[in-house]
Amino acid sequence: MNSEGGRPINVIEGPLMDGMNVVGDLFGQGKMFLPQVVKSARVMKQAVANLVPFIEKEKEEDEKRTGIKAKPKGKMLIATVKGDVHDIGKNIVGVVLACNGFEVIDMGVMVPCEKILEVAATKQVDVIGLSGLITPSLDEMINVAKEMERRELVSNDANHQITQFVIVLLCLFQKTLKSLRISIIHPRGTKSNGVR
Repeated sequence: MNSEGGRPINVIEGPLMDGMNVVGDLFGQGKMFLPQVVKSARVMKQAVANLVPFIEKEKEEDEKRTGIKAKPKGKMLIATVKGDVHDIGKNIVGVVLACNGFEVIDMGVMVPCEKILEVAATKQVDVIGLSGLITPSLDEMINVAKEMERRELVSNDANHQITQFVIVLLCLFQKTLKSLRISIIHPRGTKSNGVR
């Protein structure tokens, strides 16, 4: 794989993501519809699954060469919020993070706030990623953020049990994959925005 096609992660972050960007553009222009977007995302997911053994082999070779066992860069819980069954954005983000050395706990779709926060606290995750396609999902994401704040799960205090607990909103709005936005809700309710 390395001698002919480069690193497997480069295949994912290059041609596969480029392909999904084209899908996003077509979707945004009304030239492609949700069923085709879902099929495209499934094809990407299968392509990534085929690359996973090469990624694992590369990790093993790096560990043998350096003598150092790679530790996860962080632990992230991702879920599609209660009331929503769409997981395109969540799946893409999960794949990219996992391929870049993060431990990803994927809870699936239609996950209630209580379950998200329970698993996040039990597993002591660094980041919670919430996904949704429909507009009401944003209200549910805000609900999760407020509940985190109420439970004091977000803190800048070094003595606090969980010091780096932020929430990432992975939203797929306005009928385009290009609109995927990541917003970090800080403890005091301020937001910072970025694209993918």
